[in-house]
Amino acid sequence: MSEQTTMPYSPTAEEAVLGAILIDPETIQKVGKLDPMDFYIERNRWVYLAALELYRSGQAVDYLTVCAALDKAGRLSSIGGPARVTQLINSTVSALHAESYAEIVAEKARRRRLIDIASRLASSAFDEKSNLSDAISTALDALSRTVVSAKGATHISQYLSALYDEVEAAHANPREIYGIPTGLADWDRITYGLHPGEVVRLGGEPGLGKSLLLFQILTNVARAGHPAALYEIEMSARQVVRRGVSAASRIATSAMRSGKISASEWTQFCRAIEEMEKLPIHISDDSSLTTADLRADLQRLVEYHGVEVVGIDYEALLQDSAGNEYERRNLISDRVHAIAKDLNLAIISIGDMTKSAILGETKGQGAMAGTAHELHNADQIVIMRKSDRPNVVTLTWEKLREGEGNRIMELVKLPGLPAFGDAAPVERQAPPNGNRPSTARRVPAPVEDTPF
Repeated sequence: MSEQTTMPYSPTAEEAVLGAILIDPETIQKVGKLDPMDFYIERNRWVYLAALELYRSGQAVDYLTVCAALDKAGRLSSIGGPARVTQLINSTVSALHAESYAEIVAEKARRRRLIDIASRLASSAFDEKSNLSDAISTALDALSRTVVSAKGATHISQYLSALYDEVEAAHANPREIYGIPTGLADWDRITYGLHPGEVVRLGGEPGLGKSLLLFQILTNVARAGHPAALYEIEMSARQVVRRGVSAASRIATSAMRSGKISASEWTQFCRAIEEMEKLPIHISDDSSLTTADLRADLQRLVEYHGVEVVGIDYEALLQDSAGNEYERRNLISDRVHAIAKDLNLAIISIGDMTKSAILGETKGQGAMAGTAHELHNADQIVIMRKSDRPNVVTLTWEKLREGEGNRIMELVKLPGLPAFGDAAPVERQAPPNGNRPSTARRVPAPVEDTPF
């Protein structure tokens, strides 16, 4: 079997696209997603670039203007002079099939990019001094961009059309929560749910229940029919599942460990096991994961299981390497953010608070441990703090790209169980002056065996 030794490209398709643009300048609106680098033949690339720049600057695109633009750039003689531009026009019958020609050009370019990615990955594999994890991660990032055909800037009309479709669909079926509901009423009121392509960073001091809350949200979204995945890098999957079953069965984890379960509780336990088995949740507790592993596994889960929501506990424990810790955390943050966007996933990523924030010396986004770059990458930053009232934690949105109004909510630790509940409003007695009674939050009495 002979191997192909030349790069894939189609000179006929490249020339047909250019000829169509010169015959009918409006054609460039249909083929404008093509990147100049999609043209393998350099002189064709220059002609397309000249036409594209004329179009984007609002100028006419025709034989004269393209020749003038090429001449100004010092490339007219290099492509073969005005005669070459005339040839492109004469060799194209019509502009009717320009989109089909453009698809051929784009497909050939995609194949060349894949060859380049494979070649660079092979070189890294042969070079035993290279960092193979970094090479794999870089290759996966490049592959993802190739698969989704990211072609750079697109005319605003495309996004306006998508926005119109989105609002039209919402208008036909109005609803309060237009994202993926978390099952926590106040969270959904503040954020309108979880949103594909966004990263939520959840921070707080150790021991408050961040991991507990994360799994509770993933369980809630799975129950609502949205497949979820948890990457539990800190704890074991069995610990996470034990707490989930405890919350579902209302049986304390200590009873499950000791085996001191009554006959009725055993029925509740089995029912909770059966219920959770049906949930579309996938869990990994591999502590050696890198962002390359994460991306590869999530691509599999999205394709075969339709995963929509992802939890990472916690991000800083991913095993990517870089020059120093600052660079490493920035790199991980960039890659997690890219995974959310490229795979259209809603990601909740757990982090820590700074020591100064725990002591109450730092407020706002600066309470989240990490680099400024990590804070910039996050679409939402949520800080969990212990309230001055027993069994209550407060969540404050220090960053929220879309949302308005109150950004603070309370959760109540359910007595004896590894789960949180919304702090439900309760009516107080009317004051003596007859004014309308105010509302307060119902907070359970202190219980000794309910640590966060």
